[in-house]
Amino acid sequence: MSEAEEGGGHRRRRAAAARAAVCAAVCAASARPSPCAPAPAPAPYAATRPPTPRSPRPSPTHPPAGAHLDVVARRDFVVLRPLRLVLENVPADAPPALLPAPDFPRDPAAGTHPVSLSRVVWIEAGDFRLADSPDFYGLAPGKVVGLRHAGYVRATGHTVDPGTGAVTEVRGLYDAARSADFAGRDAAGREAKVRGNLSFASGGAPTVEVRLYDHLFSTDAPGSTGDWEAELSPASETVLAGARANPHLCAPGVAPRGAHVQAERVGYFVVDADTDETPVPGEDGAPPRVRRLVLNLTVGLKEAAAAKA
Repeated sequence: MSEAEEGGGHRRRRAAAARAAVCAAVCAASARPSPCAPAPAPAPYAATRPPTPRSPRPSPTHPPAGAHLDVVARRDFVVLRPLRLVLENVPADAPPALLPAPDFPRDPAAGTHPVSLSRVVWIEAGDFRLADSPDFYGLAPGKVVGLRHAGYVRATGHTVDPGTGAVTEVRGLYDAARSADFAGRDAAGREAKVRGNLSFASGGAPTVEVRLYDHLFSTDAPGSTGDWEAELSPASETVLAGARANPHLCAPGVAPRGAHVQAERVGYFVVDADTDETPVPGEDGAPPRVRRLVLNLTVGLKEAAAAKA
């Protein structure tokens, strides 16, 4: 071996050792075993010990991100693209009702948080359609659906922007008891089955910024065209500055920077460092809130469900 080859070998070994040391330090900080560390020597094979079966499922020490977040991320409501819903039989001067919702539905003993319900609430714009269909679980004219952790609502009217054709407001009646008479009955007199439970935010819900992330590149083979910048996907980041959140989520100390949250029916989020946790008075006599809350999507619920499959 020449002196140059020998020197190159030393440099490669030092670089590999340095990478392993950095990787080990990062993994130690996160309490995870280092994939860069040398593998331990295998134990002598014993005839009485069957070989370890191979499994395509993730290791228990490295579960899918969604499985980990499911047990550490508290639930709450965030409405990404708000549509105004007026509950016409709720008095305009009635104070918001505070309804209990579980922080972790799989562990009822872990506690609850309040969900605010008022005469005006915000629902997802995609949860209302002018034309209903059997596979649609949202609101439509004359249809009854549930409000999650609350009662039933029946859509009785709506307002359309004449310029754009977009629905700007939905009106409905509210039934806190979820009664059979409100839900309606079929031809045989049986209670109609109500499908769908919509997440919502009260009319005075604070505005929050939500950042949604998707694939960085628009191609499965970045660089294949010779111009990787042209392959960047414009949809890799979508910023929704007008999202609404349940007031509890915006209360000081509830969602500090770096905390994990599951927005029900949407996905898992982490509170961004751009969040300003300075307490400020709430609007219209509402409790204090943080000055600015910014949420970054980490795992969508569809992604988490696919990982479990």
